[in-house]
Amino acid sequence: MKKTILLAPIMVAFLFTACNNASNNQEASDNESETEELMEDTESMDEPEDEEIADMHNSENSLDWAGTYEGTLPCADCPGIKMELKINSDETYSLYQEYLERDMKGTETGTFSWDEDGNIVTLTNEDGREDLYQVGENQLFRLDPEGNRVQGELADQYILKKVEDE
Repeated sequence: MKKTILLAPIMVAFLFTACNNASNNQEASDNESETEELMEDTESMDEPEDEEIADMHNSENSLDWAGTYEGTLPCADCPGIKMELKINSDETYSLYQEYLERDMKGTETGTFSWDEDGNIVTLTNEDGREDLYQVGENQLFRLDPEGNRVQGELADQYILKKVEDE
């Protein structure tokens, strides 16, 4: 009987503690739910659902692109074409080309323009011929006439590296 009397207060204390913990857990769960709802509401206010957020960074406004670039591009009937291309911040350019193991070299000048995305320049020489280059960090990628990077095993040879800033 003495054991039952001693156990009774312990059981009451245990039940009281358990009820308090359940109540506290319910309050914590309710608070977490409210916090999650507030965060979702805030996120939905910040970002329109069906609109893409435009990244305004591009080669034209984010890179130091003006300067001199050099490289040797592949050639169908000679060892290569040594090129030195200087693009200027006033949207003019000068291109020196030398066909290796041939007596062909010369310099052309002209203007260039950026595409609407600000990543590709189109060089237009005095005769109206156009060449496309994608502007990267300290390098230019020569593009095919459709504006695509050259693919295949020679792709790495269609890159001019920056050697001097303007």
